[in-house]
Amino acid sequence: MSPQAALRQLLQKAGSSYGEGQPGQVVGFIREKLSLPRGQEEPVMLRDLLPPLEGELLDSFRFFAQEDVRDFFYRLQIPSSLGKYFSLPPLDLRLLGEVLGEIPEEIQGIAAEHDGPVYPHLKVLPMGFSWAFHLAHMAHKELASRTLPQAALIEDKRPAPRLGAQGPRSAMLIYADNNNHCGLDRGQVDKDQNAMIDALHANGLDTHDIATCSTLAESLGVRVDGLGGTVGPTAARDWRLDRALEACMSSPRMSGAELQIVVGHLTVRALIHRGLMSLLRHCYVFIEECYDKRVRLWPSVVEELGWFRALMPLGVANFFSPWSRTAFSTDACLTGYAVCKAEFDIDELRQVGCEDERWRFYRGEGKRVAPRAAALDTTGVFDEILSVRPEVLDPIPETIELNPMFPEVPEELLREDRWHQLWNAPYSFKEPIHVLEREVATFTRKEAKAANQRMHSPPRGEAMERTQKRSRSPSLTRVSTGKQPAEAGLRQNLKQAAKKRARARRRQKVHAQRLRASRGEKSLLEVGSVTKGTRQDYQNKLNGFYDFVAFNLLETRTEELLDIALLEYCAFLYLDGEDSNYGQKLQAALEYERPETAREGQLKLPRFRRALKGWRKMAPAQTRLPMLEFLKSAVSGLMLHGGFREMALYNEACFSTYARPGEMLKMTAADFVPATKAYSHAVLVLAPFERGESSKTGIYDETLILDDVRAPWLTQALEMHVKERLRTGEETSMWSFTAAKFLSVWRLCTEALDIQDLAVSPYQNRHGGASRDHLMKLRSVSAIQRRGRWASDSSARIYDKPGRLQQMINKYSDRWEAFGDRVRTDFLRCYRDGACQVARAFVQSGGEAAVIDFADAATNDLSKLSNWNRLVSVVADCFADAIVRAFFSPPTPPWMCHAGDGNIKILWWFPNISGNSEAWNPSELATVTYERKKKSQVETLRKIFEELDSSSADNISIKDVETAMSRGRLSNFLESMGISTEDVWTFFMLIDANENGLLDLDEFVSGCMQLNGPARSIQLAKMSYENKVTRREIRNIMEELKQVSEQVLTGASPQVMEGRRKRAMLSEAF
Repeated sequence: MSPQAALRQLLQKAGSSYGEGQPGQVVGFIREKLSLPRGQEEPVMLRDLLPPLEGELLDSFRFFAQEDVRDFFYRLQIPSSLGKYFSLPPLDLRLLGEVLGEIPEEIQGIAAEHDGPVYPHLKVLPMGFSWAFHLAHMAHKELASRTLPQAALIEDKRPAPRLGAQGPRSAMLIYADNNNHCGLDRGQVDKDQNAMIDALHANGLDTHDIATCSTLAESLGVRVDGLGGTVGPTAARDWRLDRALEACMSSPRMSGAELQIVVGHLTVRALIHRGLMSLLRHCYVFIEECYDKRVRLWPSVVEELGWFRALMPLGVANFFSPWSRTAFSTDACLTGYAVCKAEFDIDELRQVGCEDERWRFYRGEGKRVAPRAAALDTTGVFDEILSVRPEVLDPIPETIELNPMFPEVPEELLREDRWHQLWNAPYSFKEPIHVLEREVATFTRKEAKAANQRMHSPPRGEAMERTQKRSRSPSLTRVSTGKQPAEAGLRQNLKQAAKKRARARRRQKVHAQRLRASRGEKSLLEVGSVTKGTRQDYQNKLNGFYDFVAFNLLETRTEELLDIALLEYCAFLYLDGEDSNYGQKLQAALEYERPETAREGQLKLPRFRRALKGWRKMAPAQTRLPMLEFLKSAVSGLMLHGGFREMALYNEACFSTYARPGEMLKMTAADFVPATKAYSHAVLVLAPFERGESSKTGIYDETLILDDVRAPWLTQALEMHVKERLRTGEETSMWSFTAAKFLSVWRLCTEALDIQDLAVSPYQNRHGGASRDHLMKLRSVSAIQRRGRWASDSSARIYDKPGRLQQMINKYSDRWEAFGDRVRTDFLRCYRDGACQVARAFVQSGGEAAVIDFADAATNDLSKLSNWNRLVSVVADCFADAIVRAFFSPPTPPWMCHAGDGNIKILWWFPNISGNSEAWNPSELATVTYERKKKSQVETLRKIFEELDSSSADNISIKDVETAMSRGRLSNFLESMGISTEDVWTFFMLIDANENGLLDLDEFVSGCMQLNGPARSIQLAKMSYENKVTRREIRNIMEELKQVSEQVLTGASPQVMEGRRKRAMLSEAF
């Protein structure tokens, strides 16, 4: 039988014969189907047959009734003296008059009597004010106390009343306008509710939402079951919270502020059972670190939310839970813990346990609390208006005060003779003290003993004695006191088992032991198939695709729709300038996230794969060029000169062994294996199996042989370096620097050599070594493939590029080949000395050295990178034919030099200029730089004009300028000069001096140079003066026109009008 068939049978099971055949239906009384026992007149009393426990439950059922005051706040009138505490924003009397047509007389009288703004207030108690809530709550509470003095009040920070024979039979829980009646007798609860409703109506307060007496009640999101004694959330509230947490299981993008709202709902839910609060830890860290930014929920946060969701059904309280006569006392410190026990009467324990220790403390003045919490606080309600509106808005230090009325634990319960110690034990691990306290509090005696056995293994002799007692046959191992050794095979098995346990502990410290794949997550081994950095790169690629799909409203529900969406995204990336590498990484990310998209999977994306093929043809991925050997040595020489001798050795080792930079950095000092009699070459061991970290291709124990004939000194240099590193331990890393630090120094050296167009990444050393060996025929192709650890010939051909290597050699050999060869042949001596004579090497390479001394100048403060860049640009601009590169004396990076070190002497190399040691003034160099830059711009403008004047007419028109702008060269050059090219007509009009519609050479060059850069102060002053003169002339013309018009109208003579004009000009002058 299938599971579905079994389920259908269960659902089709017949119901009661009294019902309509529906399973589980609650049936009513049907007289025709009712049969009474014959001869029975009086039924048997059920209570007489029940056990004592069930009989007590019948007497302890809770009954609940509820009512709500309709419009409670707006039915409570307040006097004017109280209104100032609940006033609204001030009135604008003018605006009030415009709206009403006139200002009421009452407001006019108030405005006449008092100077200042008028603040209106309601005649009733307004909602939204903290004190309004408090006053409404206290009014309802006082009326209930007068009406039902015999009923107990359930209040915050007070022990709950005990209903029964020893206490009241009913109680009330009042929350502002809500009243919840609780009692053991249904009649008493009904009577209390009716009395309270009558009292409310007598005071002019109407009621609604009346719930008659029942054993089940819901109030303020909480459901109370009087029969079962449970207190839990309402079904609707838990369902909404469960659905929200289910949405969080997919790790959506959320900000810390949004997660804070979710955690707020979880906290309210956990108040019913406070054990749920202990689940959340990483959620608070996420809220603090990502409060204002949206990121995907961390796996640890998702895990905590999943725990909370799974445990919510158990997070309920039960007011029928009995008190235990046994009390435990626990305490812990950083080194150990202890547990004590005592037996007490139930009444003694209830007297202490009903008081919460948190009620001992309360917040002092100066601490802002939540509005509802403040509303229930009765301290200082009418002391001053500042109790409603604080005078200081800045955060005020929190003060915690003790409640002097809080009852202390009776001394009788703390007598030493009533307590005895159960156990104590030391800790063999380190944890924060609050974690240790929690663990001790949750231990039972049995659990603590088991934990002690796990923490502290018994001595070997004791363990062997236990084994011999349990076993009837003698053990194969001998006791350590005997002289006969244990069997070798058993001892080996024990060692292997110990290694396995140690290996398991190491793995379990990193990864928790739990189910993942069955819960929709990736399994532990699936995640380990790629590195963390690769997983992050895959996630970024997929996020980009998801954002594109969401922005363009694309569908991905079926294979065909997903294939189309991927096609659109690939076309978008291609047009955005991405090469085919991006598409291949997107494909790898999709195959990692959705394994069924791989070739052997079931998900077919034929058009996407065909698009990737076209992408590779239309935008082939650019491979790295090989690094030249002498350029690699030149970079190493600059590192030696700068004091980075360890980085120089690392650079040489990567080139010689074809090693990847990342895997070389992961090596430890113990991975260097020196030569022996049997093996004449030293080796480097990559990814030892013992460390559990494989290489990029997933292989362990790969070997790099140090047999490079072009670097015979490499073995000796590495041996010296490894001996220095082994002084700190065998597990120490072979290199003391990080990848980021090496990359920054490597790029600084390539900039100094001016080889940035070739040297893009240190990874090129791997390509350069293979290409060099092939070009110089030092190794065969198969040997190069084995040394580079390439699995296929096609992979080896990608990195083996002797032809491109020959091109680069022809380009750079004249400048750096001699210098690089000298560094390579003399590397061991330079490495031992820790320095490289760069200036001497430059002079020997065909150039001449010069030392420029910037004495007592602001430029000397090279701790600022801007000064360093300015210094380099100034000197470079002064010598047009020089190749200027900087090296440091003393050998420290420029940002580590300071003006306090004295005169900064910087070494420059000028291939075509004789050396000198004169001191240059930075201001003079800046002047020379400006003049040279201006001359270069003029020369460029002349060349552009000649290109525009294709007819050799010595002038150009606006059409010629528009054509040149559309081609891009003229517009790019003008933009570099700071001249806007958005409006060609305005540009042409500004530089056309004679306004004839044509530009000659002088007009074009002088006009562009005048528009070069931002406006100068003299230009702004000239413009302001010309505007002033223009305005004056316009006023004179207007005055003359006015006089002419008056003359025409009045018939005045021209002499009279001339006199008037002169007087007007004279008055204007004064």
